[in-house]
Amino acid sequence: MKKTTEHRNATARFSPRSRALIETADGGFTAEFSPLGLARLSFPGGSGNLPLTAAERRSPIRREGGQNSLLAGSETGAPEAASSGVPTDAHVVATPPPSAWLKQTRAAIEAVLAGRAPRVFPPLDLACGTPFQRLVWQALREIPVGETRTYGEIARDIGRPRAVRAVGAACGANPVPLLVPCHRVLAANGKLGGFSGGPEWKPRLLRREGSWGASRNQKPIFNHGSTRMGEAKVQRPFSVGE
Repeated sequence: MKKTTEHRNATARFSPRSRALIETADGGFTAEFSPLGLARLSFPGGSGNLPLTAAERRSPIRREGGQNSLLAGSETGAPEAASSGVPTDAHVVATPPPSAWLKQTRAAIEAVLAGRAPRVFPPLDLACGTPFQRLVWQALREIPVGETRTYGEIARDIGRPRAVRAVGAACGANPVPLLVPCHRVLAANGKLGGFSGGPEWKPRLLRREGSWGASRNQKPIFNHGSTRMGEAKVQRPFSVGE
């Protein structure tokens, strides 16, 4: 069974992918889908939002959620991507992703941008990560809206208390930021730390979730006593590669 799952994940990693530009009030997010689900998400203006390929320019405009969804985008350009086996543009095709996945992705993105927990997620394909990275990403998905953790706390949560720097690197390699909420992880001194979506996005998202003050220098609110997302009545995203 394990070999079958590993073979399926390895095959999906290098299978043709489809891309969609999901427009929001905060700009266009590029979503990239493998045959197993949402495999990559790029922020507006990031290196992942590359120009359309010739095949994509010939593709029709899709209307989804009342807005245009163009087949567009690409890799996030994160340094970790080169070593993770993530397919390049040569693997991207101008075939639209399943409409249900696209609607679920749009709804989840808009919920997080509004500071709310998504009620529905698209299937997530996180098979590009190492076992350690996927362990970290799973821990990130357990941080509720309105709460934050430090890199050290995540390291302790996964049973690797000395791997603080590796946790930070795994957060930076997160292929689906926003939906796998690495923006909720902060430095030990209460400062923001890095974020692959860009320095302006992390405080913006945390302020909307109520876990960062109006002042950039104000320490975040830690509230570990509230219900964890895994216990709330929220549909958990299916993730390939766990």
